[in-house]
Amino acid sequence: MDRLEKLKAKYQTVLKSIQEKGVRLQNVHVQDNKLFVRGAAPSDAVKNKLWDQIKVIGTNVVRVGVALALTTLFLTGGALQGDSNPNRFEGVINDFSPPSTNPAGPYLVSGPWSLQLHPAGKANFDASLTMVRSTCLLVSGNPICVDEAQRNFHTHHVQMTDGLVSMVGTTLVVNGAATVTSNGSQPPVLAGSAVRIEISGGTLLAPTNIKLFFVGGAAGHFTAEPYDGVVLIR
Repeated sequence: MDRLEKLKAKYQTVLKSIQEKGVRLQNVHVQDNKLFVRGAAPSDAVKNKLWDQIKVIGTNVVRVGVALALTTLFLTGGALQGDSNPNRFEGVINDFSPPSTNPAGPYLVSGPWSLQLHPAGKANFDASLTMVRSTCLLVSGNPICVDEAQRNFHTHHVQMTDGLVSMVGTTLVVNGAATVTSNGSQPPVLAGSAVRIEISGGTLLAPTNIKLFFVGGAAGHFTAEPYDGVVLIR
């Protein structure tokens, strides 16, 4: 029995329910050693009922993504990390900002984040980040050390509600408007912000990586370059 048939047998109850509920299948195939099922649900009610059934399966379903107005199921061949809630991702951002950060960088940007998927193709995201310059910087090959005030330590909290979820290949993507604060307040430069989250992984372990992009007002501070991080194993 080849890999596709083994995975279809493993998830036969899910595939049967998809057909019984009138979901129009577009394709079922193996992608990166995972069973990838794409189809269009006749209504949100059907999609939500199917989502509820998938959640009952528990840790046999590793990750589920909902894309656009149709149901996209991203099922792996076995349980991952013993995760009791396959619809929630958590991790840590830990990266340096570009030198073009305003005020001038680079800054070390780090802190925890979480992403909660919802049945209707939406997701909530939050992150608690610190930003601080290094004590000493290399300028034209020469070390320049600064005092504590010049390190400009500050915090940012990022909150996105009802972001739009999609699958781009095997990458889970979430886009949406976001509230971004600085030390608990929202200066005008951070108003009108949005974020893009990309969560991906490899053939042996997934998901493992996150990229956080800032759009709109926040890009004036963070730049449009992504901030990389890790998905925690639970």
